[in-house]
Amino acid sequence: MHTMFDSPSVLVIDNFFDDFDYLEEAFKKEPLYDFENHPESKGRNPLEYWVGERSDSLINSNPFLHSLFFQTASKKIVFNKDFEAGLYLHLRPEYTTKTDYCHQDACHSAVLVYLSKTNLDSGTNFYDVENGNVLTTAKFVQNRAIFFSSKIWHSAFGAHGQDINDGRLTLNAFMYEHGHRSR
Repeated sequence: MHTMFDSPSVLVIDNFFDDFDYLEEAFKKEPLYDFENHPESKGRNPLEYWVGERSDSLINSNPFLHSLFFQTASKKIVFNKDFEAGLYLHLRPEYTTKTDYCHQDACHSAVLVYLSKTNLDSGTNFYDVENGNVLTTAKFVQNRAIFFSSKIWHSAFGAHGQDINDGRLTLNAFMYEHGHRSR
């Protein structure tokens, strides 16, 4: 079992969800919104922006999937702090490739779970921004989870597909220390 970290690091866990074959279609049933029409768009920090489409927070739209994520994660990693999280599905079809950008997340740590079919031309790069070097790359392998410190600069690459059926679909968790969540 791994421990949630305070220092910048990246942890990859394959076969994250048990019985993933039964869950795959459930993820595709969540409604998705572009940035301007997302339920949380009002009152959002004007500097925060994302591309593609996201679900509403799963705690609101699908508490079962929200709970399942944390039950699964607690079997694979020890959370050394009391966390709350924003948990979303995120679709990045091919047309969003031009808008990939290197960024940090405004939280303690983050988790990506790759949900769509494996695509080794896609994934996430993690950077040393001082030198512009890629430190490590996580390839897009279905049901792979990547836990990482939000201090690490990162960027998606290889958005693919046209829609929910063949596009780059991830589960994104933004972990906040209890009582420190901001927007």
